[in-house]
Amino acid sequence: MTDADVDGAHIRTLILTFLYRHMPELFDRGHVYIAVPPLYLAKVAGRETYLIKDVQLEELLVREKFPELEIRSREGTPVKLTESRYGRFQRALTEFEGWSARLRSDFGVQPADFVIAHRLVETDAAVPSDVAELLENAPNNGYAFSILSSDTDGVHVKMIEVETSAATEVAVPKELLTSPIYDHVRRTYGRLAEIAGGLPPFTLGLGKKRAAAETFEGLRDEAINLAKEGVQISRFKGLGEMNHGQLWETTMDPARRVLVRVDVEDASAADLWFSRLMGDQVEPRRDFIEQNATDVRFLDV
Repeated sequence: MTDADVDGAHIRTLILTFLYRHMPELFDRGHVYIAVPPLYLAKVAGRETYLIKDVQLEELLVREKFPELEIRSREGTPVKLTESRYGRFQRALTEFEGWSARLRSDFGVQPADFVIAHRLVETDAAVPSDVAELLENAPNNGYAFSILSSDTDGVHVKMIEVETSAATEVAVPKELLTSPIYDHVRRTYGRLAEIAGGLPPFTLGLGKKRAAAETFEGLRDEAINLAKEGVQISRFKGLGEMNHGQLWETTMDPARRVLVRVDVEDASAADLWFSRLMGDQVEPRRDFIEQNATDVRFLDV
């Protein structure tokens, strides 16, 4: 049985509910397994590879295509984005994104994004007067800045987008500039620049294809997009989209399939969730959805 979900998850949930309600001893004895289908089929240079996770697709692209990929930073120095370099870049970027998230959490999204997007993070400015001076002398990058106030509490800036004349006011508190979190953001930003061969913006080239990236995050995304050139990628939306040969080869063949055993570690908690989400009563399920809908971070439909 299959359905139109990404991996048959809907019917899988129904079957697990049936087994848990009527044959719970199967879980106690470790007899319930799920065969994990692939998410992608990638064809590179005539070779076919089935991939279960997004990260495996990225690893394949990095391994097969990145040796040919070249990037140039703001300074114009060309650098080959090798597999090892990209690995270091990814680790540093993950750390940078973590510290950036902490900065937004502690001081607000607007001021945190402002100091990063407008490259104050590239400087050692740690007092409001230094920030004000940097903004007053900033090169034209599509924005004009007007300092509304600058004192011991922070700097208040009016930012105008040149193309649209849209104006935004941003207050950067002194505490942000002197916080250990901001120091970590600057350090990891500097490490990213060392790995990538310079500061953003970047231009990327792979064969005759070109792309541009304004940030380190954009560099990662554009590099992956470029690497997909010449790679035929099929995404399986549901098991029913596979022909019988593919289904056997990827999901049913005992010699090659990936199995995940289903264990019930907390029986009372499992019973609660099965009753709430898969029970006959609609109200608990609706209440749960209404209370938690805004907390969803990833929804694959």
